[in-house]
Amino acid sequence: MAKRDAVADTFFEEALASIASLPETDPLLEQRANEHYADYLSNFAGCRSKARPRYDLAKQLAVGNHLDEDIARIQLKIECLELTIDGHPELENFQMFKGVAERGSFMYQDQLAAWTIYKGSLPETFRGLKFARKKNAVSPQYFLSLLESVRVKAK
Repeated sequence: MAKRDAVADTFFEEALASIASLPETDPLLEQRANEHYADYLSNFAGCRSKARPRYDLAKQLAVGNHLDEDIARIQLKIECLELTIDGHPELENFQMFKGVAERGSFMYQDQLAAWTIYKGSLPETFRGLKFARKKNAVSPQYFLSLLESVRVKAK
């Protein structure tokens, strides 16, 4: 995967088949394998539509294991995937949001809560526009304030 080699697809399929045939199920291993396979499909292979079911399965396994931070991380990947597939104007804001969150070392749960609040505050007119670029650009400071407000409330 790191070398962006097309053969990685075959290795992921083989790994998932091997995990499925283990004498004892290992949901955490299966979750990680599906998430990494989805990362490969989305980021390196350019098969974003094939990545979604893998992310969904990884998230389902994380939910089954009550892994809240993993659930949030995978959901944020799904959010990015959907924005990318749709060519949505909010993609630039999401990328800026993620950069701010990473620099501030915010947990994925905080990030997901803040992004959900942000999405809920968007006017309906911005939710489907494809050609309104820069009309709804948000400052990094806004996202930082939003992330900090969520972090404070969670403690």
